[in-house]
Amino acid sequence: MLWFGDVLLIYAICAFILFPIRRWQSSRLLAAGSITWLAVLGVSFWPGAFGMMLDYVLRALAMMIFGMVLYQSGILTLQRAVSWYRTRSRQLLAVGLPLCAVSWLFYEVNEPVAKLIHNCGVPIVALGYVCFIMTILGQGKLPTSLDRLSAAGQMALTNYLLQTALGTLLVSALNEGRGERVTVFWMMLVTFTVWGLQLAWSEPWLRRFHYGPVEWLWRSLAYRRFQPFKS
Repeated sequence: MLWFGDVLLIYAICAFILFPIRRWQSSRLLAAGSITWLAVLGVSFWPGAFGMMLDYVLRALAMMIFGMVLYQSGILTLQRAVSWYRTRSRQLLAVGLPLCAVSWLFYEVNEPVAKLIHNCGVPIVALGYVCFIMTILGQGKLPTSLDRLSAAGQMALTNYLLQTALGTLLVSALNEGRGERVTVFWMMLVTFTVWGLQLAWSEPWLRRFHYGPVEWLWRSLAYRRFQPFKS
């Protein structure tokens, strides 16, 4: 881990559960994901560091299981009509966004109730965003951006480690320079800056090389011999 909140730790823990159930049918996965998210509703009230870590793990696990369901059902592979995605996006966001907005309004008044409302809205909003993105993809409006996103995804491990290192350095520099913790505005500025750099460099890199540098190293270690690097 590069820092104490590294999400790779959570992903590694989830992998021990996800790998054995990868061949389950969609209905069984949907039930497992729903039960896991119900557990999130309870665990989110568990105080202390252990409760927070368990909350993070269960959230990630539930969302990954839901993602497996969406993939198996063809929703993530554009096997529905664009109109289907558009309608579902509007319906889900019309329900989920108000729930999340209400939770923020109640946060100062009644934090437990706000958490409960927020956790009910999160999966609805997430699925709404998925359908919204699939609507755009189905309309073929972002071909150039898709190439850059695809390249960044092929170098996911390299880019993740790079964004962690850059983000940590930039946020630390901002903290020291401003003499206080960075605000949401500065965090968003750092996020979009790092993302912009990665989208800009990933595609040109893969024109010259087969893999990202960390992916190449990982594959070479896995196969116990150096893999071809240059295209």
